[in-house]
Amino acid sequence: MAMLEIRGVHKSFHTYAKPGVHPGIFGRAPKPTSSLDVLRGVDLTVEKGDVVAILGPSGSGKTTLLRCLNFLETADAGKLTFDGETFDLALSLIHISEPTRHLR
Repeated sequence: MAMLEIRGVHKSFHTYAKPGVHPGIFGRAPKPTSSLDVLRGVDLTVEKGDVVAILGPSGSGKTTLLRCLNFLETADAGKLTFDGETFDLALSLIHISEPTRHLR
């Protein structure tokens, strides 16, 4: 059994008609004109003891992949299995280590 396995990771970013215009600045959101697919079905298996390097040219999605794997960014699709526990990369990960306590 693999220590780390990722399957089918997809991530795309929307592009807008005017550079520098962000959704909501002037009270209305511009409509996306196109979609840029950065990750298209990335699969990776890492066995215990493996050393892995992610290589590629600038803009190829290396940082986006890592940000999706550590939940700094939400992927459009994909699964991550780490040490037998599976996570859906398309969902935000909310982990509360202690019960929430209300202040009085």
